[in-house]
Amino acid sequence: MAEAQKYLEVDGTLTCEFHHMVLCDYEHPDRADGRRAIGTDDIATPGIGMIQLYCGRGNRHCRVHVELWSAAPEHVPGYDDSFEGALEATQTSLTLDGVTATPDELRIELPEAGTYVVRAYRRGPVLAGGDEDEPDRDPEEWLLQLWSSDTEHLNRTS
Repeated sequence: MAEAQKYLEVDGTLTCEFHHMVLCDYEHPDRADGRRAIGTDDIATPGIGMIQLYCGRGNRHCRVHVELWSAAPEHVPGYDDSFEGALEATQTSLTLDGVTATPDELRIELPEAGTYVVRAYRRGPVLAGGDEDEPDRDPEEWLLQLWSSDTEHLNRTS
């Protein structure tokens, strides 16, 4: 098996509105959000043409690093939570942004449309109270790794 090669890296700081962000193919004809099960603390849920990423309580800004790979990369230690699931892209561009058209967004250019595996890692403070007056204090850190998948992939969290 060939070693996984990193094709693309994108960095940014995003506004996490209503405690989540969205990785989305906005042109997907059947786009629909996934529903987070009540009482769970999953960091992500898959939908159709999108994945919702859930920020920790009280965080409004998140530092995000996105990587596009040729195949599944090695798992990265040192994160608090992780998720792995599939995202169907009908276009060659995905957008990572807040849920109400925030001015900050990240664009991820894919080599082709298709199904991609998304592995998301999250670490950082999950604050007991809101920090709405200090949105940049101790932002969460996210790592998103994407690679093309030729087979159906199970959605998993840990």
